[in-house]
Amino acid sequence: LQSIVELTAMLQCGSTYMCMAITSRYTVVVVFFQVSLSSFATVLSDWIGRKKSITVGAAIYGVGGILQTGAVHISMIYLGRFIAGFGTGLLFTVVPVYIAELAPKNIRGRLVGFTVVYLTGGILLALVINLACRNLYFGWRITLSVTVLAGAILSIGSLFLAESPRWLVKRHKHEKAEKILGKIYGAKNQVVVQEQLREIEEALQGKTTVKNMLNEFLTWKVLSRVLIGVVLQVYNRFAGIIVLMYYSVTIFCKIGMSPYVTAVITAVVNVIAAIVTLNIIDMVSSYNGTPLLWTPRGPGEVSCIERCPHF
Repeated sequence: LQSIVELTAMLQCGSTYMCMAITSRYTVVVVFFQVSLSSFATVLSDWIGRKKSITVGAAIYGVGGILQTGAVHISMIYLGRFIAGFGTGLLFTVVPVYIAELAPKNIRGRLVGFTVVYLTGGILLALVINLACRNLYFGWRITLSVTVLAGAILSIGSLFLAESPRWLVKRHKHEKAEKILGKIYGAKNQVVVQEQLREIEEALQGKTTVKNMLNEFLTWKVLSRVLIGVVLQVYNRFAGIIVLMYYSVTIFCKIGMSPYVTAVITAVVNVIAAIVTLNIIDMVSSYNGTPLLWTPRGPGEVSCIERCPHF
């Protein structure tokens, strides 16, 4: 009982230093294992399929949530986050691939991009739950228990998903792939279904060996796209928005604002901005998508740097 009381006191973040220390360790653990699992996730999804990989990732995430919710010592929190990091790393890697392989061409980019809305919406939901539970003694257990519920819903729901046609063709299950494509494009559109099936088969020709895939990866056509994606992701992290999201409560508290309410308002703005941005991308990309890579993030970064001394 004493351990539970001490843990609750720690998680109430009575001091700013303790709050920041827990947040830092908590974040480092999950991010480290998300990154370390990305390569393994690719191999796993090619082995057991996209659908089963999502089920496994959601189950692992739920197990991590159970450990965190029932924690009686801070080490259990870190262990639970360690396990949840594996689950989220697997899901972050597999889900966008799964969506891209199932979605029709005309809405493929939009559906993959819409994962940003889900992400910001999840952050908003988490902050609302934190706001509702902030005055409860064991409120932190309630907030962490939501991860168990989310993992269970996704794990069970993924059992009813269709497998990726591309993975099925790669496993020489052409009939099942054709059936799933028929559900996507309509059973009456057999011409489209056969065309999509043929495109998948042609795309997979000569890519069944590691040597062939590596040779294709090293071509400038593919490598340049990978480098652009990596640089954009790194640049996005260095912009500082991730830090502001994780430490928003501490920052708003230090400048005398209501931390929870302000964090919720910020999350709402993020969701709206994500939806508006996706619509702008749809409109601009139909003309030329290249200028979208040069977004005006610089002024925002300068603004954050100028205000750092105040925190």
